[in-house]
Formats: sequence, C-alpha cells, structure tokens
Amino acid sequence: MFSYERWRAWLEERPAELGREGLRIEFRSGPQDVPKPGMTLGIVGLNAMASFESWITGECDYTIMAPVGPKAKMISHKWMQVLTDETFEATFDEFVGEFRKYEN
Repeated sequence: MFSYERWRAWLEERPAELGREGLRIEFRSGPQDVPKPGMTLGIVGLNAMASFESWITGECDYTIMAPVGPKAKMISHKWMQVLTDETFEATFDEFVGEFRKYEN
C-alpha cells in the first residue's frame, strides 16, 4: 500500500532539513484533481544536482546529474520503481546518499 498524502507531507518537510547543509532544495507537488498527482524534490549543490519524483500510484524515479549547469551529465538514476509505505523512506535515503557521493 502507498499512502500518497502521508508521503507528500513527509517529503515537503525535507527541504528544511537538507537546507541546513547549504544545499538549495525545492519541493513541488501538482494539483490533486488530475488523473495522476505527483510530487518532486529537487536538490542543487555545488558539484551535483538531483531530482526525486513520486506519484500517487507509488511510482518513483530519481536522477542525479553533474556537474551543476547546462553541460551536466546523468551520473546516477533509478527509474520505474514502485514504492510502498515500507519502502518510500528507505528509497529517499538511498537517493540522498547517492547524491552526497557526487556532491562531496
């Protein structure tokens, strides 16, 4: 089972936590009255940038690119995952860990 509302509220709190590390963080969520609502958390650091995207269906993609800027190349990604309440937080932690490998 995937509780989209729960995880949207949880993900919306992450910018405050990650922003303390000096990263630029942005959370966005789309309207709820569309067929497939979704949410995105973007991170921009000095050496890498990343996006974590999830939808009401539990589908999730993440992508990490470096260096920051127009010539960035994809250096890590996981696409087409289907998350559950049991796997969402662990997958997000994996995403942040992967980002930090390239940022630091």
